[in-house]
Amino acid sequence: MKLSSQIKVLVIGDSPIICQTIKRLLALDQRIGAVRTATNCLNARDKIVGFCPDVILLDLDMPNKDSINLLRSLSAEYPVPTLVMISQGTSDFQSAKQALDLGAIGLIEKPEKEIFIDQVSSTILTEIIAAYNNAKFINRTSRPVLNRLEDTSAKPFYKKKSPDSTNAKTKIIFIGASTGGTEALRIVFNDLPPKIPPICVVQHLGAKFSDAFARRLNEIYPFEVLEAKHGDLVLPDRVLIAPGGFHMEIEMSQRGQYYIRLNEGPKIWHQRPSVDILFHSAAKTIGKNAIGVIMTGMGQDGAEGLLAMKNAGARTIAQDQDSCIVYGMPKVAKERGAVDIVVPLAKIASVLQAYCSKVDA
Repeated sequence: MKLSSQIKVLVIGDSPIICQTIKRLLALDQRIGAVRTATNCLNARDKIVGFCPDVILLDLDMPNKDSINLLRSLSAEYPVPTLVMISQGTSDFQSAKQALDLGAIGLIEKPEKEIFIDQVSSTILTEIIAAYNNAKFINRTSRPVLNRLEDTSAKPFYKKKSPDSTNAKTKIIFIGASTGGTEALRIVFNDLPPKIPPICVVQHLGAKFSDAFARRLNEIYPFEVLEAKHGDLVLPDRVLIAPGGFHMEIEMSQRGQYYIRLNEGPKIWHQRPSVDILFHSAAKTIGKNAIGVIMTGMGQDGAEGLLAMKNAGARTIAQDQDSCIVYGMPKVAKERGAVDIVVPLAKIASVLQAYCSKVDA
């Protein structure tokens, strides 16, 4: 997705050194326009009104929960896409969850010291661009979840009552995403009916972020969304999201039930969880009844696994370049011949429904 103009960013945090260093690094990228900083929320409010930023980068650990109070007022008065920086050591889960509830578009890891900012600057930059583009894209394509739930004409995946267990003919959807994927997943889920086949997701997220992300989605959709645990059953009307720090695979038990297996094996393409690990297990265990989807993300994780799925008879889908925040993973998958169909993000849910409605002989 191409930027139509440079992005204005407001960095809010109580450490002037951290804020100024982030500002300096962002200013090196030509996609970023003006960058302003604020070291307290009172000053931040004035700059939001006067500067009119496109994206806000907000430290969650401001004194007296000022960041939560600021998010609350933003959601009501100035709906600016906001990325929240959280610390693996000090940020608490409830505050992170509350930030998402109040409209934060995503969570990113906070650099703890100035010397570590260079190591995470590329992540911060790509997430800022993702937040900017996703906010524009959501306004064009997404409809309110409540409206969808009230639409009784929504066509379910199943012609009859959905089964309470999987079997050899059950379609199972496998999704892999990275940069920009959290919002891309929401767009896909927004357009799914209440009754869905089992879905397994690898989204590149840190350990603390994956649980908060899954809990937030679980609150707003009619189907169940969980951070996967070892041994979880893969069931209809359930989405399982790989926990940060663990690879996720699907296996079949002696009773014929599909379940999740987690492991802390070596990183693949610098990632754990790895999309490739999940997709290879889908090819081996599910074969032709699997559907693979590879979405926005940097690098090539998932390309080899998606090809294995296609060779095993699975249907494979890639997000198109124009709707991707970073056209990396889908591009590599397409170049390797792993993709059956390339579609815009807004069409992925309808393609999934079409594939799942077909019954293989």
